[in-house]
Amino acid sequence: MMMQTPACSSHVKAGLQFIRSNRSTKRKHWGPSLSIINGTTVKLPLVVRKALAIKKVLTEMPISVRRHELIVGVSVQANILKKPDLPTYATKEELEAAARRMTSPRSIYGHSSPAYEKFLRLGFTGLKEFAEESRKDDSPWYDAVVLSVEAVRLLAERYQSLSKQMAKDEPDTGRKKELSEISETLSHILYHPPETFRQALQAIWLSHISFTSTMNFLPLGRLDQYLWPYLRADLENRIISAEEAQELVDLFWIKCNDLLEDVRLQEYSGDPAAPIEKGELIRGIGHRAVYLGGRTTLDRMVLGRGTAQQFLQTVTLSGLTPDGEDGTNPLTYMSMNATRRLGVPQPCLYVRLHKGSPPELVDLISDTIRAGCVGPTIYNDDVMIPAFESLGLEQAHARDYTSDGCWEPHIQGRTYFKHTWVSLAEVLDRILNPERWQSIAVPMYREDMDPFSDYRPIDPYRITSFAELLDEIKSILERYIRGFIKAREWFEDGRLFDIAPLPLLSAYAEGPLESGLDITRGGFLYTFHMPELSGLSHVADSLAVIKKLCFDEEKIPLSDLLDAVRGNWHNREALRALVQTRAPAYGNDIDYVDVIAAELVEHYIACIQKYGSQAESSICYLSGIATYENYPELGFFVGATPDGRGSGEPLSSNASPSIGKARTGQTAAVNSYLKLPLGKLTGGSILDLSIEAKSGLLANLPAFIRSFLHGGGNLISIAINDSQKLREAQKNPEKHRDLKVRVGGYDAYFVDLPPEHQELQIKRIEQYG
Repeated sequence: MMMQTPACSSHVKAGLQFIRSNRSTKRKHWGPSLSIINGTTVKLPLVVRKALAIKKVLTEMPISVRRHELIVGVSVQANILKKPDLPTYATKEELEAAARRMTSPRSIYGHSSPAYEKFLRLGFTGLKEFAEESRKDDSPWYDAVVLSVEAVRLLAERYQSLSKQMAKDEPDTGRKKELSEISETLSHILYHPPETFRQALQAIWLSHISFTSTMNFLPLGRLDQYLWPYLRADLENRIISAEEAQELVDLFWIKCNDLLEDVRLQEYSGDPAAPIEKGELIRGIGHRAVYLGGRTTLDRMVLGRGTAQQFLQTVTLSGLTPDGEDGTNPLTYMSMNATRRLGVPQPCLYVRLHKGSPPELVDLISDTIRAGCVGPTIYNDDVMIPAFESLGLEQAHARDYTSDGCWEPHIQGRTYFKHTWVSLAEVLDRILNPERWQSIAVPMYREDMDPFSDYRPIDPYRITSFAELLDEIKSILERYIRGFIKAREWFEDGRLFDIAPLPLLSAYAEGPLESGLDITRGGFLYTFHMPELSGLSHVADSLAVIKKLCFDEEKIPLSDLLDAVRGNWHNREALRALVQTRAPAYGNDIDYVDVIAAELVEHYIACIQKYGSQAESSICYLSGIATYENYPELGFFVGATPDGRGSGEPLSSNASPSIGKARTGQTAAVNSYLKLPLGKLTGGSILDLSIEAKSGLLANLPAFIRSFLHGGGNLISIAINDSQKLREAQKNPEKHRDLKVRVGGYDAYFVDLPPEHQELQIKRIEQYG
């Protein structure tokens, strides 16, 4: 099924040069202080005004066609840290009312994959007609849906007119022909569903940038599945050659890197120590749709500088189809080839494997990773699909899962997905240093939402056994999760629809048009929310220190350890060295600590199942271990921990070992991870592995991947890098522009990362040296 990979075309080479040379070119943003509010529109329902704001952006934002492009469309510059400005569509009174309910027009989460297969089947005009035919009443929501879809079609019309005029003015006959073909492609999709691969790619891209330009960052989903029927027909009918198809895929990949421009030009402070203004807090609460009173890590953390390169722009390849067949096809390989040979960080690539996956696919994954592409990240269908089925999902839907913006799985086109964190490291810190958490001052405190408002902490100096400490951790973790689900249920009252409805995404989804409900009102078939566990390795390692050195061997009085931890290890270097070297650590295949980690995760899962089943809403609460790229921010508010970590230091990423603790190699790290109850983690749990470029493991990478799958792992990312070269890149970034790394939830150019993330990347590699 694999096709021979052609050399990069001149268009692709020019596109790559554009990415490299355009790193200091500022592109015009969509201007601020705009409004669609006037004497007439103010009388319209808010959801219709939201659609008019979308239309204003898509019909007025700057457009351009670059000389190397065959797929066209330029998004407003933005990322999830700095969303684009939408024209004002809410009145002052509506904004004030929303703020009282902890929401705002920026309370848009993104993350959910559109139902692109449905869109391609219908096209812009067909989607509008389907909305009209689905109309159950005179609800203005349907008007908003039609207006929003028409806005995307009008964007396509603008590009059609521009490319037609450019073709008319172009002196070069070759480029004139290309511009005419661009115009003809757009002319067709203006009023008809796509019929060819090129038309389908163009329609998807214009839809995608319409979302990103209107504050909605979304993954691209199972691209090789919904686009393959068009490519297959073109190949069979000799409309396109394999070489021409690869060129289009390459150019589509290059388009996905447009948004990198703004990242390189903006200075994002992302300072977690900076006071959070109440307005910013409100926007964050509405974004996450949960609030726990104000004193938890979740409430206090802000997105840091590492998030500035996050666009939630993922592509998921292969895996089982809804019918249970292997979905690998030639477009799977073309997509992999684009990532491997272009070396660009976007889109972030994921591949679903299972026991029936072709061996050549595993080989190509290995080649791509060895090429320094920090991916693709690998899912295990044989674990993930049964986990989804255990939630009651239809088997065909469970088989149709895809990656969200980082790696969290959800069902393509059918899921309204959100996630937030439950910090296990915070739980331990509340026991060891309760006074600090009780005295936290926050801009807005809600005692009725605080799961710890009536909590009476124990005196840590009076703990007499390891079992007592473990029971207290479990009790506080249960309280945390119970409070989380209570808060999430409280938010499920339509407040998001009242200020931040999503008529455009609702049109591109399975369910809303049929039910008449916006996705913010439960229109999607499934609503997932995952309260993810963070800080697992630090707490498991800390408990191993206490169990072994304080109770089993009695080498350290617990009071001494508590004094050192509460004093942030000041003047206690010898004790710190002892706990870091004498106690077993997660990631080294040592049952003593791995059993503790597994027990904590089992309890976490049981709590989510218990309180999720008692919830009155239709929300499905998933379980997973995750930090994404936010491990520095998640660690900032947590004090020192008994494993030797200092106060405010970053946590480990996702379900990975703590940096510096995985001393016995990558295989041992995998073995520790495989002891976790991975099959019960319905939202997945990723192990991030870094491998030195000179490692002997690289030659056996296909076998290493198969071993991971056979062992029951559900998700793994493998990044190859040279720590010495990364050090050189810190000193001379311009000489190392193309070095890429994996940052917890996405891929990035190393030199574009803030210094704290660069240092963590290097340390993660060096620990395996």
